[in-house]
Amino acid sequence: LKALEVLDLSGNLLQKIEGLESTTRIRFLNLSGNQELNLEDTLTRLQGRSSLEQVSFCVSLPGHKLNASSKRYRARVLSSLVFSNPKLFYIDNIYITPQERIKA
Repeated sequence: LKALEVLDLSGNLLQKIEGLESTTRIRFLNLSGNQELNLEDTLTRLQGRSSLEQVSFCVSLPGHKLNASSKRYRARVLSSLVFSNPKLFYIDNIYITPQERIKA
């Protein structure tokens, strides 16, 4: 798994992810559509992934806590990952603006 760069686990019934500690080259991670995903645990596990460029956790159900249109959700992901993942530029396929980086 050390050479793994792209991981798409979208649309499953995942509650948490484990075993990514050895994925030192991961660039793209798609966990969208996992309605029961424990976001806090996932964010903790992803901190410090210096190669991470894009993540997706969103669920396309109106009112769901991981809905991409929720400013609270996006702010939480930004505050957890931006500083510890310097190459991260997209959350849920939406570019992270310089203003968002400053606010985080």
